[in-house]
Amino acid sequence: MLPPQIFSHNRIIIPLISLDHSSSQSSPPQIPTRNRLFKQNQFPGDRCHRIRSRSSRRGADLIKCYSGDLMSEEMSSEEDRIAKIASTIRVIPDFPKPGIIFQDITTLLLDPKAFKNTIDLFVERYKDKDISVVAGVEARGFIFGPPVALAIGAKFVPLRKPNKLPGEVIREEYSLEYGTDVMEMHVGAVNAGERAIIMDDLVATGGTLCAAIKLLGRNFVLDIYHLISMTFAERVGVQVVECACVIELPELKGRDRLGNKPLFVLIKAV
Repeated sequence: MLPPQIFSHNRIIIPLISLDHSSSQSSPPQIPTRNRLFKQNQFPGDRCHRIRSRSSRRGADLIKCYSGDLMSEEMSSEEDRIAKIASTIRVIPDFPKPGIIFQDITTLLLDPKAFKNTIDLFVERYKDKDISVVAGVEARGFIFGPPVALAIGAKFVPLRKPNKLPGEVIREEYSLEYGTDVMEMHVGAVNAGERAIIMDDLVATGGTLCAAIKLLGRNFVLDIYHLISMTFAERVGVQVVECACVIELPELKGRDRLGNKPLFVLIKAV
């Protein structure tokens, strides 16, 4: 097993440990009380630490991020939950094409405890934030979004691929690395002034999340004032409080593409 190492960023020292379950391991070191590595997040008290998980044997380190102003005994419990989540995510190289390292969350879903921990961490973050809309991006946003919406008393709004919704829809076209795609939502699914979070399993380049933000902003305005500009639509439509994903691929700079919209993730794959 690899010996403990030290990772330093912005003068904050973060322990690097191994989660190789074949060897004994003492309890994880405590995390600095005031970690400000992720200043993009809207809510205070966010922390992160880096742990080498099982997937690192396939070449990926995972940084676990978690939130809340917790006492030290509570920090240990939350740290354990995030470590458990990270250990269940399978990394598959060269899928769906050569050069891509695929983060497979289906193995996370096979572990009921890890799946529950994932939902619980999102619920704990948003339960007191007056969120009325949880928008899920097709398809894996449909896995994590509905249980979070139920737990915090919000409605779930599916953001779907073209020609999947039966009613009247509005759409947003967005660019991919090769070509374009379209996202659709039912007209009337959200109302002006509602507070929303957008959920997906992973953020890479950020194009899908950007399209979702624009789509939610457009819905109310385009339903009533069809000729109003996109800029005004964003200002008077739904307030997107934050985007929430299980995994982030930082090297693809999706967070930068979101601009001033906060992004919360549990795990960073680097």
